[in-house]
Amino acid sequence: MAFRDTSDLHYWDADDDETLRRLRARFPRWRMWRGTNEHMQPAGWHASRLQAISDDAAEQGLQQTVDAATAAGLTELLDEQEWLYRLTVGQRLDIRVPNIARMYDYFLGGKDNFHIDRICAERVREHAPEVFVMAQENRAFLGRAVRYLAAEAGIDQFLDVGAGLPTQENVHQVAQKINPAARTVYVDHDPVVLTHARALLATDDHTWAIRQDVRAPEKILTAVDALGLLDLSRPVGVLLVAVLHFVTDAEDPYGIVATVMEALPAGSYLVVSHVEERPGLREAAAQYRDANAPVTLRTAEEIGRMFDGLALVDPGVVQVSDWRPDDPFCPVLDEDRRKWVCGGVGRKP
Repeated sequence: MAFRDTSDLHYWDADDDETLRRLRARFPRWRMWRGTNEHMQPAGWHASRLQAISDDAAEQGLQQTVDAATAAGLTELLDEQEWLYRLTVGQRLDIRVPNIARMYDYFLGGKDNFHIDRICAERVREHAPEVFVMAQENRAFLGRAVRYLAAEAGIDQFLDVGAGLPTQENVHQVAQKINPAARTVYVDHDPVVLTHARALLATDDHTWAIRQDVRAPEKILTAVDALGLLDLSRPVGVLLVAVLHFVTDAEDPYGIVATVMEALPAGSYLVVSHVEERPGLREAAAQYRDANAPVTLRTAEEIGRMFDGLALVDPGVVQVSDWRPDDPFCPVLDEDRRKWVCGGVGRKP
């Protein structure tokens, strides 16, 4: 890709603009300047890379130049461009495929997502307008389940498999508000997730993030045990929240759950949430065929089978918004919008 020729541009003197000086210091790989209007007053914020990017990098969303109306807007664009650069050039990842973790981040209102993820996410929303509510209710369910395990069940070890990108009220934060000594291991196979998790989540000596795949439960348990992250001879809270619908029938989600729970002692808990099979969701789920993992919808009965051999905690496997809501007398969603995601908590006898 060719450089943008900025040699003949009229731009505002950086010596008179403290914000521009700070931006240049923060983003040293970019040339930055301010445009001018017809009165030769500063207008607009612009940046061009000091080095040319390849066509392959450009196809993944890297831009040679960016422009914004405000300094804040330019900062946001440059932050995204720098993140893209680290992933595509530094880690040599191909991010031309929508990513399920980044799409979920978008549904939760996060910023750790790219244009390709937002395009696919919006296609999902076209067929399931409530998908943003689904994501928020699922996240709230995770928080309530962790609080229950830490406060009422006495669990002080958590294994969050398929953790996804960090957001607000992460598992270790919720658990440590109740028990500061609570230990949490985040597990994900996505290198994008791991980069963020290690930077934002694994910030104390009770919290770790490791790269393993939910489809290989034996390797997860071996890694956790070998590294001494959790004491697998004591009860553990296993979290498989909004992850098993990305496991196909051929990959045996029931076998995954059974392998993990059989390896853990009595008194351990399983938390599962899963998108429910409903006619209105089939087209939405089909949009994930272009992402890095497809969605397999399952009925409430099939989701309930994940808890075979476990004692279900009241109220059982229900819509996540109905699982021990913070205010049971104030329904959050109407009947139709509740019937999308099932969840429950089970205890190993």
